[in-house]
Amino acid sequence: MWTRDTLLRAMTRARIPFLPLVLTAFLAVSLPAVASAQLPEWLRHWGTEGTGPGQFLSPVGVAVDAQGFVYICDDTWPRVQRFAPDGTLVGQVVSPGYGDSEIASPFGLDVGADGRIYVADTGLLRIKVFTTEGTFVTAWGEQGGGPGQFQLPFDVTVAANGDVFVADTWNSRIQRFTADGIHLASWGDPSPVPLEHWIVYALEVGPDGRLYLADASRRSVLVCTLEGSLIAEWPLPGVGYGIAVAADGSVYVSDGYRVHMLSSAGVHLGSFGAPGHGDGEFMGTAGVDVGPDGTVYVADSEGHRVQAWGSPAVPASRTTWGRVKAGYR
Repeated sequence: MWTRDTLLRAMTRARIPFLPLVLTAFLAVSLPAVASAQLPEWLRHWGTEGTGPGQFLSPVGVAVDAQGFVYICDDTWPRVQRFAPDGTLVGQVVSPGYGDSEIASPFGLDVGADGRIYVADTGLLRIKVFTTEGTFVTAWGEQGGGPGQFQLPFDVTVAANGDVFVADTWNSRIQRFTADGIHLASWGDPSPVPLEHWIVYALEVGPDGRLYLADASRRSVLVCTLEGSLIAEWPLPGVGYGIAVAADGSVYVSDGYRVHMLSSAGVHLGSFGAPGHGDGEFMGTAGVDVGPDGTVYVADSEGHRVQAWGSPAVPASRTTWGRVKAGYR
C-alpha cells in the first residue's frame, strides 16, 4: 500500500508538487484573459478542520450527481461525505479502512449516470464502486503495469455509456473499463497519445463525449477522443490538479491558489481565487466539479473546506402598484 507520505515523496521525486507550496511559481506565469469573460463569483463555503461530521482534514476529490448532491473524499481522514448544494451534510457514504467496502487513501471520484460512486483509492491501487447510499458494489485493481493494474491511480471519470476511465498516473497511461471493472483498453506510451513524459492527475469526460486530461508535467489540458486520439492541447498558466467540464463546454482547472476557466475552444478566459483563508481564497486547491445548475465546487484541501462559485441568486423583484394623481387648476 502507498501511504500519504510515500505518495508525496513520489511526487517530489517527479518534481511535481501535490499541492502548490511556492506561491511565486504559480503567479509568475500568466495568460491574457478575455475581458468579456463572465467569471463565476464566490458564493459560500463549508467545512472546518477535524474528523467530525461535515469536517475535513484534506478534502481532495469532488463529484456532483445529477440531483446536485456534492460528494467529497478526504485523503487524510479517508471517507466520502455527501452534502446538499448549500453545504448541508446529508451523511457519510464511505468509511475509512482497508477492506473492499472501505477506502484508505482516496484522491479522485466521480458519480456515474447509473448513480454509482466510483472512487480512486490511490494508495491501495484500486477502483472501488458504491451506491450513493454507501453500499459496496465492486472493486478492481492491483499493483503493476499490466491491463487492469495500477501505479497510483489518481482520478476516475465515467462516460455517458457507463465506461470508466482511470488516470493510471505513475504508469503514464489512461485505462478504460466497463462499469464492472472489465478492462477494455489502455493508451499512453507509445500510442495513440504519447504520455511517457506526462503526468495526468485529473480527467473528466465532458458533455461533448471527449476526454479532458489535466497534464501536470506539461502544464496543459489534453483533449482526446474516448479511444485516445489527441484532438487538442491547451496551455495552462500553472499545474492542473483537478478538472471539470460544464454543460456549456467551459472547462475549469484547479491550480493551487486559483481556478482557471477556459472556453470550449481552449481560450483562457480568466482565473478566480487568491491565496489565503478568507472568502474566495484558497490554501491549496485539489478537485473541482460543476453542478447541474452551473455552480463550481472546489476542494480547498489545505484550507479544510469546500468552496462554491457561480452566479448569485437574483433577488425577487418587487411588485408595485398605484398611480400618480396630479391636481390641475
